[in-house]
Amino acid sequence: PSSTTFELSRQLFWGLPAEFVDQILGKTVYATGGNLAYFAGRQRIGGWWWYYPAALALKTPLPLFVLWLLGWSAAIRSRRAIIRSFAMGAAMFLVLACFNRAQIGVRHLLPIVPLLAPCVAVLANHRIARVRRLTWALAVAAFANLSWFLPYPIAAESVLLAGGGYRTFADANYDWGQANSVIKTICQRKGFTRPTPYSPTTGTLVVRVNHLAGYRAVSKYGFAWLREFQPVSKVGGAGLVFRVQEEDLPTTSAFPPVALTALWHQGGMGRWDESAHGIEALLDASPLDVQKEFLPVWLRFVESQRGLLDGYTLARRLALMFPDLPQASTERDR
Repeated sequence: PSSTTFELSRQLFWGLPAEFVDQILGKTVYATGGNLAYFAGRQRIGGWWWYYPAALALKTPLPLFVLWLLGWSAAIRSRRAIIRSFAMGAAMFLVLACFNRAQIGVRHLLPIVPLLAPCVAVLANHRIARVRRLTWALAVAAFANLSWFLPYPIAAESVLLAGGGYRTFADANYDWGQANSVIKTICQRKGFTRPTPYSPTTGTLVVRVNHLAGYRAVSKYGFAWLREFQPVSKVGGAGLVFRVQEEDLPTTSAFPPVALTALWHQGGMGRWDESAHGIEALLDASPLDVQKEFLPVWLRFVESQRGLLDGYTLARRLALMFPDLPQASTERDR
């Protein structure tokens, strides 16, 4: 919003601190304008209407989520108006969150937690003893479930994801930089490697969740070659450790030719600058036979997308980058 908008807002809410008004206005603009949201490999500005309900269900430890559902159901049927109001307030906040286009982390739903607490208390004081025992059992299970993720609770997830939360969530829902120092230390002490996005390599590799997902990266296809592998462990909550052998690389469906094809498609969709660097870096890390096969195709693609002049410029640059290639390939396509 413009400075004029802020000034009008300060006048409208005269008597309130100017910084408070500015923050409220800024948050409102942010919530309606949206940001880049990530869910299960998909990225979209403004996200999806179902994002927050899905995040609540999948980021909450399953025993606690079941406890909330049972408590809300009991509260909404309660004869006490005050208890029903808590349940209705929680439901209303969740519905309004579906219109929030700033979809970063499930923490945006935290206001419903104190609203659900009285609902759960209804179950804890239920007249049926079996219901009370179930409530306390779920509460203990929820505490134990969450304790499993400590000291990095931001990476907590439901058992419904079977440990695959890193493939579903990113950013403030999973990786907010909490693993940076741990990854740095483990690379120094144990010799782990932080691979580059477009260079398939072997050994014990450690990658942040955001980087593996391609979230807010130069190109979301950067670690396509690594996504087919399963991590052997996690460090710092959001650091994924892989062990990749030489014989493993050709078996993955994200081997360089497939990753190249994905990058070309991205370039054809108008995101040229993001694709060109990734393609050339990936080609540089590819075996000679892959370079021989794909460089002529890449040159033709450049000519069709950018024109003959760019194709000629690229041919000269590739001749310097890949001196082992037969000159006939680049000359023919030039």
